[in-house]
Amino acid sequence: NVKCNLPMPSFIGVNGENAKKLSLDCGYPEKNIIELEALRYLYLNDISKHNTKDTNSECLNILVLGDYQKTNTNHQMLLLQEASKDVIKKIKIVVKPHPSCNIFASNYPRLNFTLTHTPLHKLLNDFSVIFASSNTSASIDAYYSGKFVLTVLDPSALNFSPLRGLDGALFVESAKQLSDAINQFDKISDYNIHPEGYFYLTPSLPRWEKLLINPDKIKSISK
Repeated sequence: NVKCNLPMPSFIGVNGENAKKLSLDCGYPEKNIIELEALRYLYLNDISKHNTKDTNSECLNILVLGDYQKTNTNHQMLLLQEASKDVIKKIKIVVKPHPSCNIFASNYPRLNFTLTHTPLHKLLNDFSVIFASSNTSASIDAYYSGKFVLTVLDPSALNFSPLRGLDGALFVESAKQLSDAINQFDKISDYNIHPEGYFYLTPSLPRWEKLLINPDKIKSISK
Protein backbone atom coordinates (compact mmCIF):
# COMPACT_ATOMS: atom_id res chain seq x y z
CA ASN A 1 0.00 0.00 0.00
CA VAL A 2 2.67 2.45 -1.03
CA LYS A 3 3.37 4.34 -4.22
CA CYS A 4 5.46 2.52 -6.82
CA ASN A 5 5.11 -0.93 -5.28
CA LEU A 6 8.00 -3.26 -6.11
CA PRO A 7 7.64 -7.02 -6.47
CA MET A 8 8.62 -8.86 -3.28
CA PRO A 9 8.83 -12.55 -2.39
CA SER A 10 6.17 -13.80 -0.01
CA PHE A 11 8.83 -14.67 2.55
CA ILE A 12 12.52 -13.97 3.05
CA GLY A 13 14.81 -16.40 4.84
CA VAL A 14 17.60 -14.98 7.03
CA ASN A 15 20.50 -17.07 8.33
CA GLY A 16 21.19 -15.24 11.61
CA GLU A 17 20.42 -12.33 13.90
CA ASN A 18 22.66 -9.96 11.94
CA ALA A 19 20.92 -10.71 8.65
CA LYS A 20 17.56 -10.36 10.37
CA LYS A 21 18.46 -6.96 11.81
CA LEU A 22 19.76 -5.72 8.45
CA SER A 23 16.56 -6.85 6.73
CA LEU A 24 14.38 -5.10 9.30
CA ASP A 25 16.51 -1.95 9.09
CA CYS A 26 16.04 -1.97 5.32
CA GLY A 27 12.27 -2.02 5.74
CA TYR A 28 11.34 -5.64 5.16
CA PRO A 29 8.13 -6.46 7.09
CA GLU A 30 8.90 -8.66 10.07
CA LYS A 31 5.96 -10.91 9.25
CA ASN A 32 7.64 -11.81 5.95
CA ILE A 33 10.96 -12.81 7.53
CA ILE A 34 11.69 -16.40 8.55
CA GLU A 35 14.74 -17.74 10.36
CA LEU A 36 16.73 -20.58 8.75
CA GLU A 37 20.04 -22.21 9.63
CA ALA A 38 23.08 -20.98 7.70
CA LEU A 39 23.86 -24.14 5.75
CA ARG A 40 27.10 -22.85 4.28
CA TYR A 41 28.49 -22.04 7.73
CA LEU A 42 27.50 -25.11 9.74
CA TYR A 43 31.18 -26.11 9.82
CA LEU A 44 31.78 -23.21 12.21
CA ASN A 45 30.36 -25.43 14.95
CA ASP A 46 33.61 -27.40 14.73
CA ILE A 47 35.97 -24.43 14.86
CA SER A 48 37.33 -23.33 18.20
CA LYS A 49 35.93 -19.98 19.30
CA HIS A 50 38.92 -18.46 21.02
CA ASN A 51 41.40 -15.64 20.71
CA THR A 52 44.86 -17.03 20.01
CA LYS A 53 46.79 -14.79 22.38
CA ASP A 54 50.15 -16.44 22.94
CA THR A 55 51.89 -13.40 24.37
CA ASN A 56 55.02 -15.43 25.06
CA SER A 57 55.49 -16.43 21.47
CA GLU A 58 58.44 -14.90 19.68
CA CYS A 59 56.44 -14.61 16.46
CA LEU A 60 52.95 -13.30 15.69
CA ASN A 61 51.20 -15.23 12.94
CA ILE A 62 49.16 -13.07 10.55
CA LEU A 63 46.80 -14.44 7.92
CA VAL A 64 45.93 -12.13 5.04
CA LEU A 65 42.62 -12.72 3.24
CA GLY A 66 42.70 -11.16 -0.22
CA ASP A 67 39.96 -9.47 -2.22
CA TYR A 68 38.34 -10.59 -5.46
CA GLN A 69 39.14 -7.23 -7.06
CA LYS A 70 42.71 -6.57 -8.16
CA THR A 71 42.74 -2.90 -7.15
CA ASN A 72 41.50 -3.67 -3.64
CA THR A 73 43.99 -6.51 -3.23
CA ASN A 74 46.88 -4.32 -4.36
CA HIS A 75 45.84 -1.55 -1.96
CA GLN A 76 45.66 -4.06 0.89
CA MET A 77 49.07 -5.56 0.16
CA LEU A 78 50.78 -2.20 -0.27
CA LEU A 79 49.33 -1.05 3.05
CA LEU A 80 50.68 -4.16 4.76
CA GLN A 81 54.07 -3.77 3.10
CA GLU A 82 54.32 -0.20 4.37
CA ALA A 83 53.07 -1.10 7.85
CA SER A 84 55.40 -4.07 8.28
CA LYS A 85 58.49 -1.87 8.68
CA ASP A 86 56.95 -0.29 11.81
CA VAL A 87 55.77 -3.50 13.45
CA ILE A 88 57.82 -4.07 16.59
CA LYS A 89 57.09 -7.76 17.13
CA LYS A 90 58.47 -10.44 14.85
CA ILE A 91 55.72 -11.48 12.49
CA LYS A 92 55.06 -14.32 10.07
CA ILE A 93 52.72 -13.44 7.22
CA VAL A 94 50.74 -15.97 5.19
CA VAL A 95 48.60 -14.69 2.34
CA LYS A 96 45.53 -16.51 1.06
CA PRO A 97 44.49 -14.96 -2.28
CA HIS A 98 40.91 -14.92 -3.44
CA PRO A 99 40.47 -17.63 -6.12
CA SER A 100 39.73 -14.98 -8.74
CA CYS A 101 42.66 -12.69 -7.93
CA ASN A 102 46.21 -14.00 -7.83
CA ILE A 103 48.87 -12.38 -5.68
CA PHE A 104 52.54 -12.41 -6.69
CA ALA A 105 55.36 -11.95 -4.20
CA SER A 106 57.43 -10.15 -6.84
CA ASN A 107 54.96 -7.24 -6.76
CA TYR A 108 55.74 -6.59 -3.09
CA PRO A 109 59.53 -6.99 -2.75
CA ARG A 110 59.70 -5.34 0.68
CA LEU A 111 57.16 -7.69 2.25
CA ASN A 112 58.20 -11.14 3.40
CA PHE A 113 55.29 -13.57 3.10
CA THR A 114 54.25 -16.99 1.88
CA LEU A 115 51.21 -17.91 -0.19
CA THR A 116 48.65 -20.56 0.63
CA HIS A 117 45.55 -21.98 -1.01
CA THR A 118 44.63 -24.18 1.94
CA PRO A 119 40.91 -24.06 2.81
CA LEU A 120 40.16 -21.38 5.39
CA HIS A 121 38.69 -23.71 7.98
CA LYS A 122 42.04 -25.54 8.12
CA LEU A 123 43.96 -22.30 8.67
CA LEU A 124 42.10 -20.24 11.24
CA ASN A 125 43.26 -21.93 14.42
CA ASP A 126 46.91 -21.40 13.46
CA PHE A 127 46.76 -17.60 13.35
CA SER A 128 46.42 -14.83 15.90
CA VAL A 129 45.65 -11.90 13.60
CA ILE A 130 43.53 -11.84 10.46
CA PHE A 131 43.98 -8.99 7.98
CA ALA A 132 41.00 -9.00 5.63
CA SER A 133 39.86 -7.02 2.64
CA SER A 134 36.66 -5.03 3.00
CA ASN A 135 34.74 -7.17 0.51
CA THR A 136 35.60 -10.71 1.51
CA SER A 137 32.99 -12.77 3.32
CA ALA A 138 35.84 -14.82 4.80
CA SER A 139 36.17 -12.18 7.51
CA ILE A 140 32.91 -13.53 8.95
CA ASP A 141 34.50 -16.94 9.47
CA ALA A 142 37.44 -15.35 11.27
CA TYR A 143 35.21 -13.12 13.39
CA TYR A 144 32.98 -16.00 14.40
CA SER A 145 36.05 -17.96 15.40
CA GLY A 146 36.98 -15.24 17.86
CA LYS A 147 40.01 -13.99 15.95
CA PHE A 148 41.55 -10.53 16.09
CA VAL A 149 40.26 -9.30 12.72
CA LEU A 150 41.60 -6.15 11.08
CA THR A 151 39.77 -5.01 7.96
CA VAL A 152 41.32 -2.64 5.46
CA LEU A 153 39.23 0.27 4.24
CA ASP A 154 39.71 2.42 1.16
CA PRO A 155 38.91 6.02 2.24
CA SER A 156 37.61 6.74 -1.26
CA ALA A 157 35.12 3.85 -1.33
CA LEU A 158 32.14 2.55 0.61
CA ASN A 159 32.60 0.07 3.44
CA PHE A 160 31.20 -3.22 2.13
CA SER A 161 32.58 -5.34 4.95
CA PRO A 162 30.12 -7.87 6.39
CA LEU A 163 31.57 -6.90 9.78
CA ARG A 164 30.50 -3.27 9.52
CA GLY A 165 28.76 -2.16 12.70
CA LEU A 166 29.61 -5.27 14.73
CA ASP A 167 31.15 -5.17 18.19
CA GLY A 168 34.85 -5.89 18.10
CA ALA A 169 35.19 -5.25 14.36
CA LEU A 170 38.30 -3.15 13.76
CA PHE A 171 38.99 -1.16 10.59
CA VAL A 172 42.19 0.49 9.36
CA GLU A 173 42.66 3.06 6.62
CA SER A 174 46.40 3.73 6.79
CA ALA A 175 49.67 1.88 7.25
CA LYS A 176 50.16 3.59 10.62
CA GLN A 177 46.76 2.47 11.87
CA LEU A 178 47.59 -1.07 10.78
CA SER A 179 51.03 -1.19 12.41
CA ASP A 180 49.65 0.40 15.60
CA ALA A 181 46.88 -2.21 15.79
CA ILE A 182 49.33 -5.09 15.33
CA ASN A 183 51.71 -3.61 17.91
CA GLN A 184 48.86 -3.34 20.42
CA PHE A 185 47.84 -6.98 20.01
CA ASP A 186 49.57 -8.26 23.16
CA LYS A 187 48.13 -5.42 25.26
CA ILE A 188 44.49 -5.95 24.33
CA SER A 189 42.81 -8.22 26.86
CA ASP A 190 39.29 -8.15 25.42
CA TYR A 191 38.36 -7.71 21.77
CA ASN A 192 34.68 -7.35 22.73
CA ILE A 193 33.72 -9.98 20.17
CA HIS A 194 30.22 -11.39 20.48
CA PRO A 195 29.60 -13.69 17.50
CA GLU A 196 26.88 -15.74 19.17
CA GLY A 197 23.69 -15.49 17.16
CA TYR A 198 25.40 -14.06 14.08
CA PHE A 199 24.35 -17.29 12.36
CA TYR A 200 21.73 -19.87 13.22
CA LEU A 201 23.88 -22.99 13.42
CA THR A 202 21.82 -25.69 15.12
CA PRO A 203 23.21 -28.89 13.53
CA SER A 204 19.84 -30.69 13.52
CA LEU A 205 18.35 -27.91 11.33
CA PRO A 206 15.03 -27.50 13.18
CA ARG A 207 14.14 -24.32 11.29
CA TRP A 208 14.65 -25.92 7.89
CA GLU A 209 12.80 -29.00 9.03
CA LYS A 210 9.73 -26.95 9.99
CA LEU A 211 9.83 -25.14 6.66
CA LEU A 212 10.15 -28.26 4.51
CA ILE A 213 7.77 -30.48 6.44
CA ASN A 214 5.09 -27.90 7.24
CA PRO A 215 5.31 -25.18 4.56
CA ASP A 216 1.66 -24.27 5.15
CA LYS A 217 2.65 -23.15 8.65
CA ILE A 218 5.48 -20.96 7.43
CA LYS A 219 4.18 -17.85 9.21
CA SER A 220 4.83 -19.45 12.57
CA ILE A 221 8.32 -20.71 11.81
CA SER A 222 10.19 -17.72 13.16
CA LYS A 223 8.18 -17.55 16.38
